[in-house]
Amino acid sequence: MRAFAPPVGEHSGRRRPSRTPAKEAHPWPPVALIFDTETTNDPTQRLLFGCYRVVSWTPTVDHGWRLSVDEEGLFYDDDLASRDPAASRRLQTWVRDQRPDTPRHGDRTFYCYSRRAFLDEVVWPVAVEAKGLVVGYNLPFDLARLAVHAGATRPRTRVTKDGHRLRPSYVDAWSLQLWQRPDGSEDRFRPRVQIKHIDRNRSLIRFGPVHPKAKVFPGPGAFLDLKTLVFALTDAGMSLARAGEVFDAPVRKSALDEYGTITPDSLVYGRRDVAATASLLEQVRREFDRHPIDVRPHEVRSPATIVKGYLRKLGVTPPLSRIHRVSRRRLGQATSSYFGGRAECRIRKTVVPVVSTDVTSMYPTVNILANLRELLGAARLGVLECTTAARATLASLTRDDLLRPDAWPSLRFFAEVVPDGDVLPLRAHYDPRNQVPTIGVNPVRSDIPLWYTGFDLAASSLLTAKVPRIRRAFRLDGVGSLDSLAPVTFRGDTIIDPRTEDIFRSVIEARHRVKGDRTLPKAERDALQRGLKVFANSGSYGVLAEFTTHRLPGDQTETVRVEYGRASGFDTEVRSPETPGEFCFPPLAAFITGAARLLLALVERLVVDRGGTY
Repeated sequence: MRAFAPPVGEHSGRRRPSRTPAKEAHPWPPVALIFDTETTNDPTQRLLFGCYRVVSWTPTVDHGWRLSVDEEGLFYDDDLASRDPAASRRLQTWVRDQRPDTPRHGDRTFYCYSRRAFLDEVVWPVAVEAKGLVVGYNLPFDLARLAVHAGATRPRTRVTKDGHRLRPSYVDAWSLQLWQRPDGSEDRFRPRVQIKHIDRNRSLIRFGPVHPKAKVFPGPGAFLDLKTLVFALTDAGMSLARAGEVFDAPVRKSALDEYGTITPDSLVYGRRDVAATASLLEQVRREFDRHPIDVRPHEVRSPATIVKGYLRKLGVTPPLSRIHRVSRRRLGQATSSYFGGRAECRIRKTVVPVVSTDVTSMYPTVNILANLRELLGAARLGVLECTTAARATLASLTRDDLLRPDAWPSLRFFAEVVPDGDVLPLRAHYDPRNQVPTIGVNPVRSDIPLWYTGFDLAASSLLTAKVPRIRRAFRLDGVGSLDSLAPVTFRGDTIIDPRTEDIFRSVIEARHRVKGDRTLPKAERDALQRGLKVFANSGSYGVLAEFTTHRLPGDQTETVRVEYGRASGFDTEVRSPETPGEFCFPPLAAFITGAARLLLALVERLVVDRGGTY
């Protein structure tokens, strides 16, 4: 018997199948809603129609998971029939001929809803009642197409009973109204969706608060922007089509000649987009589940999230929790020596012959050269005064010394210098029109003492043949080894044992072994190599320099203490206080970028000594 879709503008009138929430499923909820929208091609990008699938996870014989389609259908703009009757008729005609990709013994109806009915009969049962996962590729855009109103969130700073101020999240976020009452007013017993944009690859998405008398607690489900999870696993932003290629999804995104209209071709295109997203989700889960970390997929924000999961599994504890008798002033002095990477263009708009030179895995390499493993895995971190030793090290250091790895750990110190033409990184207003200072590596003269890493001072000595004048210096000292360190199998393939080897040396060497291993299938070789690269790059630097900015609502400010080494410190009011990430440790981050600049200075010296330029 043919199942017909309900007429445009009406609910199905059927009893929804029970979607009782299962017990806590970690880390993937057992049921998910995957959807995608198609819009007009004018500036409003108004909803035309969307396609969806309700899916559940089914175990496979190889202990993996595959998606089973429980329900499939389509939804459309509430005003479609009155706004474009011809398009509405084309949509109805097309829907009547469709069959869902559900099993033969399952629900064989291809459903069709208005936007409002879709929210009531699909989104609410799956996302709230069943504690499901709402999935899309570039999900914030598609959620916004479902909204009837959008505004700014109005979070407030809360104060606990002990007087502690809790910083609000989702400041400057979008608040999307989805649900309405029959009279068109907002249904305050159902939540809005809040979206905070971070960058082109990441957004925070959640259900907002509802009326205090609401019977259903909002937000038990979660939102997964598959674009964000793909970015976290690859460290690259990419389209749905490109992600399907990278993860070798069986179903790929198709092309369409004309967008912004409702035609049989555009309806087929929209339906296939959802099928491609579901196929990609299966492949991404297969990859994600190979990482033995306790992180939920919808909580992943970047490659750093994956790396931090591994560091916890390896038994590495946050460095800031291990400092012993290290004053805030000392931390401020070390942090003030932190500068980002070095990038220059010395010859512009001129065609010249070049030889491209690259450093293999720059940040992992300098991490290994500086032997930062001693500090990352130390049971306790302290400081030692080393002014005399630092002066002696710089005075005796030669270019040939720096070509030997054993010389690099001796530069693991911070020194206060009075620059006198030394080539050093400096934050300054290079452009009078730009009020934000930028960083340049150039000759520096200053009557005010400044703090630098030993690596930056060695780079200056190398480039100027003049030893910077050190006033005082101290070094970080690691004592003992963490008892919690334990081996981990990376992605089920490569064993990393922090007790006996350098983490990042293991990862880089494993990556190069995999790269040349032709016994592995190409897809597996590419995935493993990609995962090792992401771990090496983000783990060797990114997580050590991570700070989270909290923008306060309205004109609120917060008092913070600034310790930066040049004076005794001061208090100031800021609108966007920062919190260090879980593994943030600016002294190590300063060493890594400083050592990277030294490596570039060494290459520069070698080129110049042979009569070349750069």
